[in-house]
Amino acid sequence: MTLSVPGLSRYFRPLVCCAAVAMLALAPDPARAQLPDSPSAGAAAQGSADAAPTLNLTMEQAVEMALEANLGLQAARLNLDAADHAMAGARAAFLPQVSSTLSRSSQVSVPNDFTQGADDITTRGLAVNAGLNQTLPVLGTSYSLAWSNNRTSQLGGYPLFNPFLRSAFSISVTQPLWRGLLVDQARSALKTSGRRRQVANLQFEQQRVRLQAAVRIAYLELISAREALRVARQNLEIRQASLADARARVEVGAAAPIDLISAEAEVASNQENVLVAEALIASCEDALRTLILDSERPDYWQLRINAIDDVESAPREIDVDLAIRTALDGRFDLVAARQELDITDLNVRVARDATRPAVNLQLNYATSGTGGTRFVYGEGFPPKADYEIVRSFGAVLGDTFGAAYPQWSVGVNVQYPIGRSAAEANLAQQEVSRRQAAINMRELELAIVQQVREAARQVQNTYQRVLVTRAALAASEQQLEAEQRRFAAGLSTTLELQVRQGQLSTARTAELNAVIAYNRALIDLERVQQAQ
Repeated sequence: MTLSVPGLSRYFRPLVCCAAVAMLALAPDPARAQLPDSPSAGAAAQGSADAAPTLNLTMEQAVEMALEANLGLQAARLNLDAADHAMAGARAAFLPQVSSTLSRSSQVSVPNDFTQGADDITTRGLAVNAGLNQTLPVLGTSYSLAWSNNRTSQLGGYPLFNPFLRSAFSISVTQPLWRGLLVDQARSALKTSGRRRQVANLQFEQQRVRLQAAVRIAYLELISAREALRVARQNLEIRQASLADARARVEVGAAAPIDLISAEAEVASNQENVLVAEALIASCEDALRTLILDSERPDYWQLRINAIDDVESAPREIDVDLAIRTALDGRFDLVAARQELDITDLNVRVARDATRPAVNLQLNYATSGTGGTRFVYGEGFPPKADYEIVRSFGAVLGDTFGAAYPQWSVGVNVQYPIGRSAAEANLAQQEVSRRQAAINMRELELAIVQQVREAARQVQNTYQRVLVTRAALAASEQQLEAEQRRFAAGLSTTLELQVRQGQLSTARTAELNAVIAYNRALIDLERVQQAQ
């Protein structure tokens, strides 16, 4: 952004020239030159500052550096990552879950029937099972698949199968018909996490806008500090010229010694102002560097920052109605409040759904197959196997997945509370929260309109201040020039000249403060349309 203050140098040029001529024409007496023209400490500090590396920056360059290196903005970006992880966690509720089991077992038991014909019976088993279940993100449908395989062998007794093989496959589907059909906790959590992600992004954008405004204001403060230093040095030069003139007049008897003492006091006071202005520049540089510089830079604290843009003083047309519409349509905190209102609406829907009876359609289907080595016993006791029939595991799987022995069931499950339930109480609470959120959003909209109107009013007011203080500065310069001519002609006193010089210093400071305030008002107006 290119900024300018038209005619600012014009205001100071005649005063500086006048001061320089006076200093050259009226050299101070070495015997009285004990008061330094500038503090030695300030000169040493200025020399050290000149030796430090300097970074020349425009305002937009400073903003770009802040967007890349600011630690607060980097931390805000992590909130986006956290919101993404929260969305992934909510989405995981609809991922299929796979389960598997592999187990071996052994059991030794005492016969409880004389026909078993053994002192003890040892049964060994092997089980391999697998399952899959999932809740779908639409209509609340859930299903589960199960496949079980078992092999059992027996030592002792007279088993019919030894080993015994069995395989079974089943599928179960549950479909809500009322409660949970259109909304439930899992789907609500997924939608809420999506809204929260949008809110996190809005908060990040709001912090980015705030950072840009903070950088621009810090940049203006640095410009203001440098302009204040320039004004302080120019005032010091004028006071030094007055001091030299007072010395000459006292030496020739044209003025009383008290005039010289008064001039020396004015020089000392302005030297202090220069020191204060130099310290203010260092503070403003530190404030700006913490916003825009990478803290890992080796010259982080040594680098001097030079703001090369000037401050703007050109008038701007402000459309208050357009600014209000812009803020109400897209201000980040208002959009985030609308997202929060949507979340409360969703919570009300979930709470209302929870008060309804649970009516679920249940579908079950299963098939199975058996096999192994089957013994065919003859007559007599103890029984003796006449022959064996072997049925392989492949045949068992063929029966299972060929639906040789199917079974199915269809049913409807109904659950409903009697009396006032906790779900109804929760619904009442959620409805109250919804009304509160709506009222808060309306209050925020009114606050935004008030803030935009106030920011626009400040822009107009501060620009009028610029015009008034600029006119006052021009008048003060003319008054000082006239007073200098009267003083040179012997028609004015040193005190009267110093009063005019003080008035000019005050006018310069007022004009500078007005220009800075105008620029800050422009920044605030731009910010208030986007962020809180």
